[in-house]
Amino acid sequence: MRSEKRMIKQAYRFELDPNREQRVLLAKSVGASRFVYNWGLAESKRQYELTGKRPRLGALTAQLVELKQTECPWLYEVSAHIGQSALKGLNVAFERFFESLKRECQKSGYPRFKRKGERDSARLYEVTLKERPLRMPNVGRVRLKETCIERGFQGVCSRRPSTARPIDGSYCTRSSANARSRC
Repeated sequence: MRSEKRMIKQAYRFELDPNREQRVLLAKSVGASRFVYNWGLAESKRQYELTGKRPRLGALTAQLVELKQTECPWLYEVSAHIGQSALKGLNVAFERFFESLKRECQKSGYPRFKRKGERDSARLYEVTLKERPLRMPNVGRVRLKETCIERGFQGVCSRRPSTARPIDGSYCTRSSANARSRC
């Protein structure tokens, strides 16, 4: 029997140990993500009532840029990817809802507004994971409560989004990694 090498993708969850400044930046990121998602949902409902069509992702992204420049300059304090990924998440929620209406599959409900404190999260891109610190855009190097080796993490952290969410006051992140395996 011949052995083959193949890549396996596995998700890892690490608890973060941020300092005070980093906690504030993470909280701002989570709040900005929730704000942009809720704004996008309200804007989609408003435009649907006016025109009978839901705005596409590109149109909402363009409106978000205008919103940042005029009414919400505080959104510049967090990474630009956070607002874009919140709108992508809203788009996925709408697609699932409309797909469930077309097919006889599990029904997905209409997207709902997010509330503070209920499964708060923000997607961060370009996250770099070393042995102990995690490098996040606009946040900097954040310590992990345990090392990668203690968790069994071997391989390279993918450039896919990680999610930071406060759980009992502590932030966690999920990262997927590529690892080599022999089969």
